[in-house]
Amino acid sequence: MGANKKDKIDISNKSIKTAKRFFKIGILAFVLIAAGVLLVLSGVVHVKWYDNYLDKKAEEKKIAIAEAKDVFDLLPYIESERRLDKGCWYSDIKDYKKLANVFEVMRYNQHYAIFTYEGERYLALVYNSEHYQEVPNKINSVKQEYSGDKLTLTLEVDNKFYSRPYGDTGAKLFIKLDQDFNQLFIGEDEYSEFEGDFVEIDGKVGYVDKNLNVKIPVIYDDVEWMEAGDDFYKIKGEGGVGLLNTDKDFVFEAKYFDTAALKNGLYMVEEEDEVSGDITINIYNRHNEILSSYNLGDGYVDEIFEINNQANFKVKCKKNGIYYTGLLGDDWEFIIEPSYEDIRVIYTEPQVSGYYEVINKSKMVMYDNIQIDE
Repeated sequence: MGANKKDKIDISNKSIKTAKRFFKIGILAFVLIAAGVLLVLSGVVHVKWYDNYLDKKAEEKKIAIAEAKDVFDLLPYIESERRLDKGCWYSDIKDYKKLANVFEVMRYNQHYAIFTYEGERYLALVYNSEHYQEVPNKINSVKQEYSGDKLTLTLEVDNKFYSRPYGDTGAKLFIKLDQDFNQLFIGEDEYSEFEGDFVEIDGKVGYVDKNLNVKIPVIYDDVEWMEAGDDFYKIKGEGGVGLLNTDKDFVFEAKYFDTAALKNGLYMVEEEDEVSGDITINIYNRHNEILSSYNLGDGYVDEIFEINNQANFKVKCKKNGIYYTGLLGDDWEFIIEPSYEDIRVIYTEPQVSGYYEVINKSKMVMYDNIQIDE
């Protein structure tokens, strides 16, 4: 009996020890699992914080680009495949390397720009050697000679032989100006003034004028050139489509469904009704006065054919959920009813005469011809 009692006590002690051991293991497992969960949560929090940080930086960059006043505000964000801060330089600006991408905006061509930097007026230009396959290695001095409104620069240049007659081989110059001028010569070569250009940064487009000031903020999605007697530019943004004239002034703000300059001296503007979504075509004169309008309903102008100073509009009109093509005259009468897959013009004499080809793609054959009067 005594032995059995002792055995029972030993078994009981072993059970207690085993239970304690499993308890400790359980506690350790709980701690490890909790630590793992906390680690995962901290990682998630860190990733979210970092994503928020990147979003904030991207938004700050977008705002800085949109609010830029001149090209120098844009330079930190302009990317160039060329190392314009390298190569041959002559500069009256000490920190010229951070301004090097000015030449990216100027397209690195043989023209000059006059700009103001830290209260002083400077000249920016690219100089190329007069000798074939030689490039400027060092510009020792620059002399300014003024005669009336003409400036002649005399450069003391050390050249070196260059085996490839291409690439970024010119010397970049920032020269502090002594006075104003209208013509610039280096030797016998005349340099033209930079007239301004569109710039693209991070997929957004704007315009920098000849003085390197931002005339159109870099906030638009696309710019498309169109010729209509003068140069015009269709400009697209988040708010809609607008129109620029040859001076890069807005004829119509970028807030419409579509715009176009016509060769007959008129403008076409499509406006979308905010409630119904219907499209109204408005024709304006060059004083921005509406001459006529047409409610196209659920449709839009797909293309404009201009013949003998008359505009015919290829339109897409929705019927039973499907867009059909028709041809609308500038008198707002349908020349071809919107019942076809497509319409194209075949000119027998450019912009003067020809015929329309009306296509029904389901039949894959020409369905009809309508002659254009000469």
